[in-house]
Amino acid sequence: MVYHWLKQLPHRLQRDCLLCHCPLDEARFFGLCSSCRRSLPLLPADDICQRCALPVSAGQPLCGHCLRQPPFFDASICAMAYQDSAITLVHRLKQHHDRAICRLLAELLASSIGTGHATADTIIAAPMHWRRNLAHGGNHSRLLAQAVARQLACVMDHHSLVKIRHTPPQRGLNARQRHRNLHNAFAVRRPVAGRHVMVIDDVMTTTSTMNEIARTLKQAGAASVTAVAAARAIV
Repeated sequence: MVYHWLKQLPHRLQRDCLLCHCPLDEARFFGLCSSCRRSLPLLPADDICQRCALPVSAGQPLCGHCLRQPPFFDASICAMAYQDSAITLVHRLKQHHDRAICRLLAELLASSIGTGHATADTIIAAPMHWRRNLAHGGNHSRLLAQAVARQLACVMDHHSLVKIRHTPPQRGLNARQRHRNLHNAFAVRRPVAGRHVMVIDDVMTTTSTMNEIARTLKQAGAASVTAVAAARAIV
């Protein structure tokens, strides 16, 4: 009882909606008013590809692309489509490392992960190269992954996966260019053999980053890799 109350304390102290900044009503939801909560572009648990989280026809577990060319990750869980208010939330996490937004996205993800029945014994954040990490004042995906790990009471691994090549930003590149840009950009520094790994990032666009990370982890012996992102670009 006490733990549950303390867990809700940040939201109880928050008075204004994180999106519209209006006073929170009694139907507050993770720091959002009821109106903004309804506006979230949440992805449905059904009618999305279980492998890459893109929309599929009703009753189909996988999209055509994943049937033809399965990615290296085994499943993906995304809380929202990357549009409308989701863009605002992710931008504030990425640009400002907003802790309240991080908490909101982590709780949305924890809820989605619970619905998706994902299994993992380790959580890893999508890593940044040290140069970009320094330029950005930290890795926002690591902040999100740490918050999700706390929500799920799961082990957070800060050291096993690193980015060893400083690559140009993915923005503006097509799928093939993104793949080439990230090829052999990651490395495993500590044993991951036999582990079920959940990799967390802010946005999954063409899946190039997650696919290269999963390939690297699988080559190092990881038993399974689940790609998790706060938002999924519907491309």
